[in-house]
Amino acid sequence: MSQKENHSKLVSQDHKVISDPDENNQHSDYGRDIRKIMLKLLLVISLVAGSVLTGLLYYQTKSFAITEAEKKIKNLLLQQKGVHNYITHHQKPEVYRLKEKKHLYEAYFSPQLLSGSYVTRNIHHYYNQHREKLGMAEFYYKLAANNPRNPLNTADKFEQNLIRNFKSGGQKEYSEVVELNGKEYLYYALPFLVNKPSCMRCHGTPDAAPQELVRRYGDTAGFYEKLGDMRAIISIRVPLESEMAEARRTFFIHGATTFFVLILFFVLGGTRLLAYFTKHSERLIKKRFESETLFRGTFEQAAVGIAHLSPDGKCLRVNQKFCEITGYDNDEILNLSLADITSSEDTDVDKEMSLQLLNGDIATYSTEKRYIRKNKETVWVNETNSLSRDDQGKPDFTISVIQDITQRRQLKAEVDKALIQAEEANSKLSDAMNALWGEMELAKKIQTVLLPENTKNIHPDFEIAATMFPAEHVGGDFYDFNFDKSGALWFAIGDVSGHGITPGLIMMMAQTIHSTVTANFDTDARSLVVRVNEILYMNVSERLHENHFMTFTALKYLGRGQFQHAGAHLSMLVYRQKTGACELVRTRGVYLNFKKDISKATKNAEFSLEPGDILILYTDGLTEAENPDGKMLDIDGFMRIVEKHAHQEPEAMKEMIMADVVRWCDNRREDDMTLVIIKRVTEH
Repeated sequence: MSQKENHSKLVSQDHKVISDPDENNQHSDYGRDIRKIMLKLLLVISLVAGSVLTGLLYYQTKSFAITEAEKKIKNLLLQQKGVHNYITHHQKPEVYRLKEKKHLYEAYFSPQLLSGSYVTRNIHHYYNQHREKLGMAEFYYKLAANNPRNPLNTADKFEQNLIRNFKSGGQKEYSEVVELNGKEYLYYALPFLVNKPSCMRCHGTPDAAPQELVRRYGDTAGFYEKLGDMRAIISIRVPLESEMAEARRTFFIHGATTFFVLILFFVLGGTRLLAYFTKHSERLIKKRFESETLFRGTFEQAAVGIAHLSPDGKCLRVNQKFCEITGYDNDEILNLSLADITSSEDTDVDKEMSLQLLNGDIATYSTEKRYIRKNKETVWVNETNSLSRDDQGKPDFTISVIQDITQRRQLKAEVDKALIQAEEANSKLSDAMNALWGEMELAKKIQTVLLPENTKNIHPDFEIAATMFPAEHVGGDFYDFNFDKSGALWFAIGDVSGHGITPGLIMMMAQTIHSTVTANFDTDARSLVVRVNEILYMNVSERLHENHFMTFTALKYLGRGQFQHAGAHLSMLVYRQKTGACELVRTRGVYLNFKKDISKATKNAEFSLEPGDILILYTDGLTEAENPDGKMLDIDGFMRIVEKHAHQEPEAMKEMIMADVVRWCDNRREDDMTLVIIKRVTEH
C-alpha cells in the first residue's frame, strides 16, 4: 500500500479504529502502560509547578530589591531638597542682606554660598567618600542641564532626550533598571524646579547677574533662561548589588523549601492520583479517539490552508481553505505537489529549506512565496512547514500551514508607491523653493497644502470646523479627516517636534501614510497607529536618520456618537451641552518615531458624544501661548475660552476661540496653532 493511501486511510471519515480487534488489544496495552505515563506526568507537573513558583519567588525578591533602592533614592532626594531649600530660603537671603548693609561689596559672588548645584554636588561628593570608607558602593547624583555653568553638569545624550520629554509634558518622572559594567543599577530622573523670579538674578541676562559670577563662568553658560522654564533634571543611579544579593539569598531559601514541599506532594499524593488515573484509563482512551474526530473538524474548518505532504512533497491531504487559495478542488490537488503550484522564482529556496527540515537540521521554517493558481493567477502566501516523524524517528509527513498574504503585499506596494510619490513631491517642492521662495515660506506651504480644504457636509451626524495658524518659525502640526474602505469616518491630529522644513516633511509623510492605510483597509484605531509608526520610523529614523518624534491620535467614528481612539497626543476636550462645561479625555500610548514597535503600549479606548456635545482637538500652540508677561494660557485658560463660545455654531466658535488666543499672545506665535471642532447635531 502506498504512503498516500495509508495516510488517507488513517485520516478518512470512514476510519474504523475502535471496531478493529487488533486495536482493542492495543487499547488494553495502553491501559496497562497508563501507570508509567501518569507517574512521569506527575513528576513533570511537580517540576513545572516548582519552576513556576520559584520564578514567582524570584520576581517578588527582585521587586523587593528595587523597592529598597527606590527608598534610598527618595531619602537622597529629600536630603538634597533640604539642602537646596536651606540655600534658597536662608543662605542666599543672608548674603543679599549683607550686600545691602555694605558688609559685602555689590559684585560679590561665591559658588560656595550662592550656587545650589555647586553645594549639593560637593555635599554628595563627601557623602560618597564616607560610603566608600564603609565599603559601600557610590550613588550617582547629577543635576543635568543642556547649558550648565559647570561642564560636570552637562547632560549626556540620554539625559538630553529625557529633558525634551519632561519639557513637552510627556513624562513626570523616569525609572528603569540598567546594567553598567556588568552591574545592575536603578536609574531615576525627574524635572528640577522651574525658574522662579529669584532664579533669574543669576540665570537671566549677564547684565543683571553679579559681575564676579560673569567673570568666573563667562556670559553664556547658565544664562538666558526663561521664567517658568525647566532648567535641568535630577539624574540618580543607585547600585542594586547588595539588595540583589539579599534577594538571591531569599530566593534560594524559599526555592529549596518549595521544591521540598513539591517532592513531598509527589511521594504522598502520587499513589492516590495513580489509582484514580488507572481507574479512568478507559475513559481517557475514549476521549482520545473523540479528540481525533475534533481534529478532523478543526482541520477542515480552519481559517488558514493546511496540507499534509509526503517526504517527496506530494499532497496527502488538504483542507477546504487550501483549495480556495490555490483554486484546485480536492481530487485535483492530491495529484500534485507544492512544487507543481509554486512559482519557478521561489522553488530553489523552498527545496533547500525542505532538505534541511527532512535532515533534522531545523524543526520548522516559514517563507513567503508565490503560488500559481489553477486560473494562472499569482497569489502570495506565507507558508510554515514542520515535520511529523514515525515511531522510528523517520520522516512521516510534512505539515504545511498556508496563509494568503496577497492583500498585505498589495498594501506594502501601495505604501511604497505613496512614499515614492511623497519623495517626488518633496523634490518638486524643493525645486519650487529654490525658484520662488525661501526655505521657511516653502515649509509653511508644505504645512497647509495637504490639510483638508472642505469641512462642510462631511457627515450627517456632525458639523465640523477646522483651522491651522502657522507659526513664525514653521512647525509640524497635522490634522485630517477621511473615510475608510467601509465608509467609516476617521479623524486624526498630531504635532511633529521641532521647527523647520524637516518637521513639515515628516508631517506630510504621516498624512500620506494615514490616508493610504485608512483608504485601503478596514481597521481599528490601535492597528492604524501601530502601522503608521512602523512606516514612519523606517523612513525618518532609519532612512533620514532624524530623531523628531510626533504626537498622534487617530479617532474612528463607530456611529451613534461613539468614537474609538488610540495614540498619544494632548488630552481631547469634550464640551457637554447638559452641564455647560468641558471635560478632558486622556490619550494614551507612545509618541511616533520614539521606538519601532509600539504595539504593546498602544491600546484602544472609547468615548461618546450626545447630540449637542462638542469634541475639540487642538495642538500645544494654543495651550502654551504666552502673553507679553510670559504667562502661559495653559489648559485651564483654554477650556474657559472654549466654554465661553460653545453656544456658537462650529465655524463662528472656531473664529472666536482663535481670536481670543491671538489676543492673549499679542499675535506672537512661537508654534503652530491647530483647532478642530466636531459638533454632534440632533440625532438623525
